[in-house]
Amino acid sequence: MVHARLFSAALSAAAAGCAASPAHEAITPEELRVACGLPARCSQPAPCEGRTVTVQGRVDDANVFPGEKFVIVDPASHRILEVAVEAPDAASIFARLRETKGTAATARVRGAVHGFDAPITGSCSREIRLDLRGGADLELNHR
Repeated sequence: MVHARLFSAALSAAAAGCAASPAHEAITPEELRVACGLPARCSQPAPCEGRTVTVQGRVDDANVFPGEKFVIVDPASHRILEVAVEAPDAASIFARLRETKGTAATARVRGAVHGFDAPITGSCSREIRLDLRGGADLELNHR
């Protein structure tokens, strides 16, 4: 799988402390989940947690929560990825997202993978989100 190799290389570069390069392709939310070995059992950290990756997907206009988070969707699998905005310039990030509403915008987000336990009807699984630390790590493209 080409994407798995790209992701593996991206994780290796992140682990080595290398800066992200524009030459690295972004992966999709689905590819991130596969590379992280999800779903996994609760309290069992995924190997990708804490790593910095670049993920690309369509902005889900119905799931933008100003001051908190937004969701991107994998166009092929419809798998979602929550992006938590933990940035000093959060207001400008959400203003940019508002400007793209209704345009089928795609987002390219560079951030740290954060794992959490998600209880679901009597069971539990390990899930992930992406932590966005600043507006410079978000590219928005719209029609």
